[in-house]
Amino acid sequence: MTTLTKTSDAAPPRASGGILSLAGRLFDAHEAVGRGLTRLVEPLFNVAARLWMGKIFLDSGIARVINWDKQEFLFQEEYKLGLLSPKLWAILTTGAELVLPVLLFVGLFTRVPALGLLIMTAFIHFVVGFANEDYLAPYHYVWMLVFGYLFIRGGGPFSIDGFVKSQRE
Repeated sequence: MTTLTKTSDAAPPRASGGILSLAGRLFDAHEAVGRGLTRLVEPLFNVAARLWMGKIFLDSGIARVINWDKQEFLFQEEYKLGLLSPKLWAILTTGAELVLPVLLFVGLFTRVPALGLLIMTAFIHFVVGFANEDYLAPYHYVWMLVFGYLFIRGGGPFSIDGFVKSQRE
C-alpha cells in the first residue's frame, strides 16, 4: 500500500558543507555589509549629493544674476531655443537655478528639485548640446545619475523630508 504525504513548500535545508554552503555564507555576509552601508553611509552620501549638485546650479544661477544683461542675448543668439521668448527663458532658467538648489540643500520635497534639475541637465545636454557641441559635457551623465538617485531615494534622514517622515510614523 502506498501512502501519500503532503510536501512542504519550504526550501530544502542547506547542505552542511561544500562550495554551495560557503557561497551562501559569503552572500549572506555580503548582504549584511550592504544593509549596514545603506543604514550608516547612504544618509551621508545623500547629503553630499544634495550639497554638491545644489552648489553647481546655485553658482550658475548667481552667475546669471550677476551677468543679467547678457542672459537675453545668450538665449537669443547662443542657445536659440525658440518656443518661448529669450527673456522668458532667462527668467525661468535663472529662477530654477536659484530656487531648486535651495530646496535640495535643505531636503524639502527633494524629488521635485531633483527631477527639475535632471530635466534641466538633460535639456542642456541633449537639446542645447545638439545645436552647440560646447554643451555636450560628459559629466552631464554623472549629474543625471545623481539627480536620478535623489529622485528615487528622496532626501534621506538628514533632510526636512526625513524629519517630516519620522514625525508621521
